[in-house]
Amino acid sequence: MFTASTPDPIQQLIDAVRRAAAEAVFAPDDSHFDGLVPVALVAVADVVTVRPEETFARWSTGEIHGSDGVSIKRWQR
Repeated sequence: MFTASTPDPIQQLIDAVRRAAAEAVFAPDDSHFDGLVPVALVAVADVVTVRPEETFARWSTGEIHGSDGVSIKRWQR
């Protein structure tokens, strides 16, 4: 469980994903990532949000698609 006082929560989440060899991370929504799903997280696991129902998937080419090189913004329909 991460809180507002957790130092570097994204890196800690990435470390936990690697330790567990998890294929995906589920979050209620992208606000848990301040509205931006981190590229570094998607590099190690797919990220699925419940509302709206979206999947930020690792690409088979190994490339991470994020225009700013830091985060993947939610795709607007």
